Amino acid sequence: LSIKISEKNKKMSEDITFARSMQIRMLPPKGMYNGLKLEYLYESSEQLSGDFFDVFKIDEENTGVYICDVVGHGVSASLLTVFVRQSLRTIAKGNVELNKIMKELHKTFLSLNLDYDRYFSVFLGIYNKTTHEFKYINAGHNSEPILLKNNGEIILLNSKGYPIANIFDNVKYEVKSINLELNDRLFLYTDGITE
Repeated sequence: LSIKISEKNKKMSEDITFARSMQIRMLPPKGMYNGLKLEYLYESSEQLSGDFFDVFKIDEENTGVYICDVVGHGVSASLLTVFVRQSLRTIAKGNVELNKIMKELHKTFLSLNLDYDRYFSVFLGIYNKTTHEFKYINAGHNSEPILLKNNGEIILLNSKGYPIANIFDNVKYEVKSINLELNDRLFLYTDGITE
């Protein structure tokens, strides 16, 4: 029995190590995205994380940026980060209307029929490289992004909205926008930074 338990633990450990490797490989490469320079630090409190972010091309003009925090830790939370990543990339392809994107993400999440204790928060923004407009929504993400303007001014990007959860039948978000200038810095984070 002891040998069997040891073998099962070894296999489970190998699976978790592989899953962590996959999660890290899904992070976007550091570098330039339609005029946005991406730098980041990604550290999880456990081997697998429920916190995730992505930067992706929507079309030739627009780039999507999001950070999300799935409730919980470990395998189940990390699986939901994969769902968020793949869903947002698919839904936002060629679509720059934030409320339409979020409604479709919510609808897709509801179709999973998960328990009520499974949900996630997300801050989603779209940057237009020609107009330099950054439109954004906040779906329950309690860590307000910070914009450090090139003149030293600090702006909190706050907007209202509920997390993506199956306790809401319909979702609508407050869409806000701000113009970004050369050398402005946008700092996105999760509550993991305080944990």
